[in-house]
Amino acid sequence: MSQRVMKEKNALAERLKSAEAARKRFDEELKTLCHRKWEKREKEEQVARCEAYIDGMEAKLQACQQYIHSLETSLQEEMTRHAPLYGAGLEALSMKELETLSRIHEEGLRQIHALQQHKGSPSGSPLVPHTLPPAHGLYASAPPPMAVGLPPSLIPNGVIHSNGHVNGSAGPWFNHT
Repeated sequence: MSQRVMKEKNALAERLKSAEAARKRFDEELKTLCHRKWEKREKEEQVARCEAYIDGMEAKLQACQQYIHSLETSLQEEMTRHAPLYGAGLEALSMKELETLSRIHEEGLRQIHALQQHKGSPSGSPLVPHTLPPAHGLYASAPPPMAVGLPPSLIPNGVIHSNGHVNGSAGPWFNHT
């Protein structure tokens, strides 16, 4: 009987070793799974943060695109309003508007002549109206956006504000009254 007991004892010891090894493998696998689950949760949180950031950037991009579109529209309106100052679109103006435009340019030429005489023009001859480019010339298709560099006295009603409008007006450069 002692041999039988020894065999059973050895068999039980082997089974115990196998069970302990299986438990160790199970514990290691459980640790790995927990670690992977933790890593997965971290990555999901990171992805959620990235998606929120992207959503915020897309909203900012959309706002910037809308702002750019409004600036482009404003620029086109300003170019259209100021085009007659550069000789473009004159045929669409009324006689009163043409007279106003003529007065603006004549006053500008008088001031230029006075400045040339005061400073002593290097060419010795003042600008004359017939030396200006014709209306179908340089600015006929794409006039500059506004009267850059013109003295305030050339602008009806005074000053061009930082928004490009004369005295805060949003209407055309000419006086409607």
